[in-house]
Amino acid sequence: MSALQQQCRLHAGKIPFFHEARGSTTFCFIPGFRSSFQASKKSLFLYDYARQQGVGFLAWDPQGEHSIEDWCQQGYDVVKAQLLQQPAPLSSSSMQQEPLEPPEARKPHQLVLVGSSMGAMLALDLAQRLRRHHRREIRVAGLIALGGALQVVDRWRDEMHAPDAVVRDGFWLRPSQYASEGYYKIATAFVDRSKDVLLPSKEDVNDHNAIDFAIDWLHGAQDHDVPLFLVSPWLARLRAAQVTSDDAVRLHLVADGDHRLSRPQDLQRLGQLLRTWTEHTDA
Repeated sequence: MSALQQQCRLHAGKIPFFHEARGSTTFCFIPGFRSSFQASKKSLFLYDYARQQGVGFLAWDPQGEHSIEDWCQQGYDVVKAQLLQQPAPLSSSSMQQEPLEPPEARKPHQLVLVGSSMGAMLALDLAQRLRRHHRREIRVAGLIALGGALQVVDRWRDEMHAPDAVVRDGFWLRPSQYASEGYYKIATAFVDRSKDVLLPSKEDVNDHNAIDFAIDWLHGAQDHDVPLFLVSPWLARLRAAQVTSDDAVRLHLVADGDHRLSRPQDLQRLGQLLRTWTEHTDA
């Protein structure tokens, strides 16, 4: 059993999460569809790296399959509960020694989001919510997508209604090499109720959905779950939403990489990307 499993707690009595606070920066891991941070090689690698670098680590497993919007809300609630906790009251003696700093003068906590597969879409939604509501308290310093998947729902809906799709008793049996049965049993209502996280376009970029952080997109050229031809339009939309040229959107292609990107050499590539963040953030 991993350290993440042993020390896992529940948010609101239902959402498994792990949080280890350290310094003014937190690495946040968001798993993909029906994956768990508790057993993910990428999550464990990120946790070990965070400890070595003296930065915090936060991860959770979305629960239930009512809609993707529910998963987005769950992540936002966990982050608020863990990173926006009020500091303990100061004693009268400590208040005399150190004047209380006004909230606007405090540096925001820095958050580096690491989203695997569909977790990249949840990470993008989380970044937009934090920018909209908590930019003074939390600053998203960057996003790393690992085999990232955006605009999943529209593609799934097309697949689910295709002539060769297998749908039984309100469930769509979506073929998957990662499921022991050879398919994921997904409620059709989940797909119908869900909506993709909106990608900003050049025409509708505003203060809320602009991209004011760099994005590193690590993707396998042999990824058959999220083919490379889908990625280029997504990255183009993200680049169009950049606030400045410093907020780069970079594609890192792994020639022999698949969707999971969890081999030792893939994790080594992730470590190289993480080092660029620890070099430019204050731990």
